[in-house]
Amino acid sequence: MVSQNTTVTDDWNRWFKWANRFDQAMAFSFYGLIFFLPISIAMVEWFTGLSLLFFILKRGCHFRILFQEDGSRKKSASNLYRLFVQAFNLPSTSLNPWVWYWCGICLFSSFFSPFFKVSLIGFLGKILQNVFLFFNFYEAIRDRKRINAFIGVWCFSVGLIVISGLVQYFTGEDFLRHRIVEDGRLSSSLRAPNDFGVYLVTIFPFLITSVMQMFAPRENGVPFQQPGIKRSILKIALPIFLIALVICIGLTFSRGSWLACGMCLAFMVFQDKKLVKWVLPMGGVFFVVFTMKMLDDRSHANMLSLLSTFGRSSYWREGFNMLRDYPLTGVGINAYSLVGR
Repeated sequence: MVSQNTTVTDDWNRWFKWANRFDQAMAFSFYGLIFFLPISIAMVEWFTGLSLLFFILKRGCHFRILFQEDGSRKKSASNLYRLFVQAFNLPSTSLNPWVWYWCGICLFSSFFSPFFKVSLIGFLGKILQNVFLFFNFYEAIRDRKRINAFIGVWCFSVGLIVISGLVQYFTGEDFLRHRIVEDGRLSSSLRAPNDFGVYLVTIFPFLITSVMQMFAPRENGVPFQQPGIKRSILKIALPIFLIALVICIGLTFSRGSWLACGMCLAFMVFQDKKLVKWVLPMGGVFFVVFTMKMLDDRSHANMLSLLSTFGRSSYWREGFNMLRDYPLTGVGINAYSLVGR
């Protein structure tokens, strides 16, 4: 009897170890995903698939453990279904209701789309994939150690494409994807300057608040500190990183990215009025310097063109027309370009 119990315990331990290994593999998949996000779409797809695969394998181990623990019960179909649902149940978060509301709205729009098949494929292949990726991420990256590791990999990846962007500015070609400068605008490893600007804007709020916290008096809060890195090194590295990132945002000549940075700074000033004496001069210098640079480098640009939409008004008009024609149901998923033809 003791030998049988020992065997069962060893079997449980083995499955628990495999579940932990798959959990670690999920986390590493997200590290790879965030690293390659601005570099290679193919690698992003690979790591996305791996994260979902390891999620399924981990939950499969949980099912095996529950199956063993339930050994005294009859293995009926209903009981197996109960164990399966229990093992593969998605993590519970405060966002769960809103995620499912969003899925319901997307599915509703797909059913009433003029391109039902295209929209349904988009719902199954894009919306649901992103939903499961969200729950997967929540389960894999949830403790402080993994969050810090994820942020570290993200910062390293952004730093790499920032350096590649600066190299592109001085040599005319980035060293990651060998993309050349077009119309004086930096794109680094991304397909377009606007893509580069938008990606950098995602980390700009985190980086600027980290720098501010780094130099803030200790009585104003806990100083920013990344585990394993000396504070003196961060005091030098973070400001340099921020300056290089802001230069790259400026050299994308993406007015949308500039506006997003401005809105971020405006929100910071709204939260702390004392920042206005720093934000206004720096924002003004940024706007003047890079506006003059854009007018100098882009042959077709002038002061009047700064207020133009560069042909985007037709796309905006199409969007408003779709809202007018499909006010309740929308046009579905992946059907915008088809309806707009």
